[in-house]
Amino acid sequence: WLVSYDANDDILNAPPSCVIAPGPIAHSLTLYAMMYAYHSHCPCYMQMDYHPAQLFHQLIEHPKAVVFIVPSVLEQILQLNTKKLRDISVTFLTSGAKLEPHTIKRFKERMPKSQV
Repeated sequence: WLVSYDANDDILNAPPSCVIAPGPIAHSLTLYAMMYAYHSHCPCYMQMDYHPAQLFHQLIEHPKAVVFIVPSVLEQILQLNTKKLRDISVTFLTSGAKLEPHTIKRFKERMPKSQV
């Protein structure tokens, strides 16, 4: 994982200010995100049970956060019926399944200040 942490820092151009990992700790991606936050000496915001509304508020409250999610959760975020998505400015790192081109297109349209 240490090599991956360095790769994350290279992608982000710096260590993160905070990490958001909305999945349960039993999932490897959430565990990885938590340990990356620990390694980077930054806070990690997690959820015991996934709640989309809680994640949405975390995204708004923590600009410049790094968010570790699976593509299906990103799809759920994009389906939210709010114009506030345009104001969110975070970086999403996805894993677990292929990120489909139509999702990337919708992401760019709905969340132009964020990166995936």
